[in-house]
Amino acid sequence: MHDSDRTPVQLAIVMACHNRRDKTLACLASVGAQRQPGLAIDVYLLDDGSTDGTADAVRARFPDTHIMTGDGTLFWAGGMRIAFAAAMQAAPDFYLWLNDDLELRDGAIAALLEAHAAVARPGAARNIVVGAVTNRGMRTAIYGGIDRRQGWNRVRFQTHTPIETEPAECAAMSGNVVLISAAVARETGNIDPAFRHLLGDLDYGLRTRARGGKVWVAPGIAAYLTAQDAGKRIYNPDIGWRERWRLQRSPFGLQFGPWWTFCVRHGGAMAFFSFLWPYWRLVFPSSVQRAIGRLRAAAVPAGSRSGSGAP
Repeated sequence: MHDSDRTPVQLAIVMACHNRRDKTLACLASVGAQRQPGLAIDVYLLDDGSTDGTADAVRARFPDTHIMTGDGTLFWAGGMRIAFAAAMQAAPDFYLWLNDDLELRDGAIAALLEAHAAVARPGAARNIVVGAVTNRGMRTAIYGGIDRRQGWNRVRFQTHTPIETEPAECAAMSGNVVLISAAVARETGNIDPAFRHLLGDLDYGLRTRARGGKVWVAPGIAAYLTAQDAGKRIYNPDIGWRERWRLQRSPFGLQFGPWWTFCVRHGGAMAFFSFLWPYWRLVFPSSVQRAIGRLRAAAVPAGSRSGSGAP
């Protein structure tokens, strides 16, 4: 059978944007470069109340894009939930969550699909494949797969930083570049409405694993960041507690309700203490850092310590 006779793979790209017109357009241009025979791509974009003309610019340059609009209060999880729901109506073979501050590498989508084919097994079709995201010139991932940290706190995570040469299993994922099979979408459903901005992606990966699915990091780099990562300012001891508290209460902080839901769902027997931990760090960032340093130092045998910094 010739390639032209095969039914193309149907892929729905799911995006949300807000006032980043140039970055959104650059991201969509990188999507266009991914098109190839045997792959049919539809883009579902939620524009969350942009005032910089993003939606009109997308309509002009990418007229086939399915555009929905919000009022500016949806943020990442809310916007992605609406776009994901619209894409689900078309029932494609795969979905690709994609942040608009990224540019896909050439062949990135093909590589993600290839990684999915490599990990799919009979009876094990519920797989999520995550793409590693970094800055140009870097050799480690900034976003992508998420690993659980060792210790009592089951809701402390860290980025899976190595750039892999084979698919590698991980605990969950950040939602930047995420390939989701139709089987996962049917079983896990949509992003939980309990989450407005943060945690919706982590929760989705953990819920998928709880239902017997798996999360994998694809080999190589999938995309590059086009926006500067501001980092975790909320725990910076050099800013006052009032500013830290303001950031905490914003949608970009760890708000009480969503965080409690996440801890109860995924934190196990220590969920209550896991819930309190980031707020203690918020109020007393310096003391927490010193306490962590003392605990780590105490856990290292004296003979293995190096340098003059050891107590």
